[in-house]
Amino acid sequence: MIAVTGAGGFIGSHLVEALEGEVRAGTHYSHGNFGEWAGDITDPAYCDRLIEGCEVCYHLAALIEIPYSYKSVKPFIDTNIIGTYNILEACKRYDCKLVHVSSSEVYGTGGGPMNELTPPYPRSPYAATKLAADQLVQSYWLSYNVNATIIRPFNTFGPRQSLRAFIPHAICGLLEGHLEVGNLSPWRDYTYVTDTVAGIIAGKGGGREVYNLGAGMCITMKGIVEWLQEIMGTDVEVKNSWGAMRPLASEVFRLESDNTKARVHLGWQPKVKFEDGLKRTVEYYRESYYED
Repeated sequence: MIAVTGAGGFIGSHLVEALEGEVRAGTHYSHGNFGEWAGDITDPAYCDRLIEGCEVCYHLAALIEIPYSYKSVKPFIDTNIIGTYNILEACKRYDCKLVHVSSSEVYGTGGGPMNELTPPYPRSPYAATKLAADQLVQSYWLSYNVNATIIRPFNTFGPRQSLRAFIPHAICGLLEGHLEVGNLSPWRDYTYVTDTVAGIIAGKGGGREVYNLGAGMCITMKGIVEWLQEIMGTDVEVKNSWGAMRPLASEVFRLESDNTKARVHLGWQPKVKFEDGLKRTVEYYRESYYED
């Protein structure tokens, strides 16, 4: 039996589809077939019910909206830290392997590829809560011998991602003929969702270690918009939305992955080229846009 928290989210839903065997898909809200395992990871009793009898838990449930974390920190502490504590306690109690999904945001900004020994420097309340959760996981494998692996995906994209994320927001803006975005100068390392999911699944055999998942190819947000304009055959004026920008001191200007450890020890490497992933994502949102 496999448990997945955050199964109703973007990466989580793709993970559930890719997993083999019986899955308990834990969601915050009822999603039809997921309803049996709907609940809140801030509730210890719910975490116990979800984890009991499971061999492995893939823990993806988190609050992830970075702009919202500047406005209201407490919910991020409750979900990302206390929720992870509850999952850890359940995994300890029922001897369940934990694959904890973190975020590259814990590293802050960098000048080149970041490996797992790069000192973390979280620049947003969201990133700080994700790092705190990581350190809690590490303390449990050191203090209680909990079998846990930390996976740190860099930026992931693909079908079904929230329109709050940069790439789907840009695609839909270009389809509508007007696009407002925040800072276009930061560099990001994007991985297609099926590759991220494959790395998360591989984490089951990863031992008590941290692994970066990233393609190792960095591109500016401006470059992504230009690439999308070319793929979509559009020529839309792009405007800046100051309200979408992070506080300057909190901006992460470059996130680039060194994925050597995951390639060597997990046998993982991205298979979908960035351009191909963009084309698949554009096709998905174009179809969804015209259906609506």
